[in-house]
Amino acid sequence: MSTKITSKPFLRLLEGQGGMFEWSRLKVDENGELLHYIGTQGLITCVAVFFRLDEERFFMAHINALMQRGGVTSRNVTIEEGARYKKAVLERLEADAEANGWKPDAPIISRSIIIACPELCNPYDYNENTGLYVVDALIEFFSLGLSKEELIKKDCVGFVVGRDGEMHCIQKGSKRPDEYKERMLKEPSDRNWTVGFTC
Repeated sequence: MSTKITSKPFLRLLEGQGGMFEWSRLKVDENGELLHYIGTQGLITCVAVFFRLDEERFFMAHINALMQRGGVTSRNVTIEEGARYKKAVLERLEADAEANGWKPDAPIISRSIIIACPELCNPYDYNENTGLYVVDALIEFFSLGLSKEELIKKDCVGFVVGRDGEMHCIQKGSKRPDEYKERMLKEPSDRNWTVGFTC
């Protein structure tokens, strides 16, 4: 007897993609199928964040903070560089909230927020990574009142969230279940949430 796997197509956000979405319009393009799931994967020092704004609207981003030094990309940052990252993320969140008419202190946000970042610090030398400052900005902006240890899903290298509230964490060393089938944005530049600096 075979077990049939029900397909759950989801919009997969790549590094740097994100923004406000609506469940009733969640498609990869104007002609695409309506999707009921959104997610991302492949996190290392990047930060994935999801929160609901109401029953229809939500925000999700795969925030890829990069530091370019002499043409070389680094995810380790100094305290000063980290402060610049945090400021940039706070500015982007403020602009997004203003442009889309949402308030960071809305109770639905703190009840629904999901934040994942597997490596806030480099596992070899324990230097702080860019993701740590992105997470700090999220905690401050939304006045979450929780520590990083209480809030961050460190075991997740990605997750998929459903319209119905279902959330599946993709853990380190594993892959997402076969029933989740990814779909990509046809115009990825439409959803840009990259924060980056050149030194």
